[in-house]
Amino acid sequence: MTFLTIDQQTGLTAAFAGAWVNTNTITGAWTLKINVNSIVPPSGSSTVNVRLEFDDSISGTAALCGPTVSFANQLGPSYDKVHSFKQQDFPDLRLGIAGSQIRLQLTDITSGASVSYRAWLEY
Repeated sequence: MTFLTIDQQTGLTAAFAGAWVNTNTITGAWTLKINVNSIVPPSGSSTVNVRLEFDDSISGTAALCGPTVSFANQLGPSYDKVHSFKQQDFPDLRLGIAGSQIRLQLTDITSGASVSYRAWLEY
């Protein structure tokens, strides 16, 4: 099994678009994974919302929205902090073809909150 890092961020407090990662060498079945390590609400509040979105593209143009995951409030010890997205569930995600790329975006976060996460592709 091969692991390809998509993104790793700590302490983000605003929307952020990760760098495009080349995926044209991906072969066979794949699984996208994202691990949210921490969500810290704004000072004096217990409410926070975070949304993370994978996008795919061919040569960095015409990005299409792929798997998206949202979190509300803080992460507790029993929360599922790792989310997996399999090729069979997203057959139109453009990976493993000429010029294909993927990125992870933090598309929404409550003002004053912060989030730390990492994402990778297994194939």
